[in-house]
Amino acid sequence: MEDMENLEKMWTNIIEKELNINKILDFVITENPIQSKQNRGRIAQRFFDQNIQANSLAMINQAVLSIFSTGKSTGLVVEIGEGATYIAPIFEV
Repeated sequence: MEDMENLEKMWTNIIEKELNINKILDFVITENPIQSKQNRGRIAQRFFDQNIQANSLAMINQAVLSIFSTGKSTGLVVEIGEGATYIAPIFEV
């Protein structure tokens, strides 16, 4: 993520203009398996700043959500996209 200011403007526009929401909200953001801690911190900081003012924020790995959507908690997720392919083993005791 190179331009966090434009990303924040996009999020703010979607929340306020497209969804017509003007109150503090809880957010869930999906992320890819190789998201860096630095980027996660930058995203979280933006969601809790003055423009968005999130009440809470959960950042969840897309592969984990994919497994949970099948009703299972263990499996192998293969995500194939235009720019990247991820293979993520998911195991929950």
